[in-house]
Amino acid sequence: MATKYRELSIKTEGPAIFYKMKIKKELKQKRGLAVLIGASTLSATHYGSSLPYSSSIERDIADFEMMAKLGGMEVKTIQNEEATRQQVLSNIAKTAKNLNLGDFLLIYFSGYGGNIANFAGVGTQIHSPTWCLFDAQILHSEIIASLNMIQSGVDVLIVSDCSNNFDLKTISTEQKANPRVLQKGIIDTVYLANKDFYDSKSLAMLSSSAPSANIVWLKACQPNQVSYENDINGFLTNSIKHVWNGGLYNKKYYQFMQDVILLMPPYQSPSIEIVCGNATNLFAQKPLFV
Repeated sequence: MATKYRELSIKTEGPAIFYKMKIKKELKQKRGLAVLIGASTLSATHYGSSLPYSSSIERDIADFEMMAKLGGMEVKTIQNEEATRQQVLSNIAKTAKNLNLGDFLLIYFSGYGGNIANFAGVGTQIHSPTWCLFDAQILHSEIIASLNMIQSGVDVLIVSDCSNNFDLKTISTEQKANPRVLQKGIIDTVYLANKDFYDSKSLAMLSSSAPSANIVWLKACQPNQVSYENDINGFLTNSIKHVWNGGLYNKKYYQFMQDVILLMPPYQSPSIEIVCGNATNLFAQKPLFV
């Protein structure tokens, strides 16, 4: 906390006598917290044995951990077997409670995107997008609902380097990169084997209220696209890392996101979604700095 002093003049009876007093006043500093989630390992019990493995997911987490710390954030990392539904939801909710007006929260996910049937019938999409965590999938709407206790005026940026509601029957193999998505056969089998569980999560989201924070979500691709990775990073993370340039990038968030998108290949176009609140304050800030 910064400390500020001011002088008080106190007048007594008779001749004026002035005393200089130092009154300490605490000035609140902006606080930044980051929850980084990486799931390169998935449970064979839930997803089956024919699962891919990506070492670039772990590199994504290491790179974002470095960027968040350079930006002055306190970092909580959840990886692999620890990246369960319970751990992710509880850590996001706990972190959100520790933030006040003007503070900043970064939620980052690197892993595989999935989907489940839109059982609750919300919107027009046939499937609802998910993150594939170690023990099970988690709905995007559950991530948002975990922020319900956050105070108004907190800026939240969610970044997900995974496919976004992938629902194509085939994946193009023209690109010399690995798709960051589970095969459709795996996703369908997982849903059917755990239908009651996933349908109950969809229905529970119908009664959840929107958080009062300002939430912006940067997704790695459009719903009808696939996100990719190379041997080092996911394409979105790689673009963010290069544009940020070790913290030397000197423009604001809005231009930063546009520059990140311009560095992406034409077959993978990130999307920016203002989930709730507004992005005015966030877009005016220096990216990934508190």
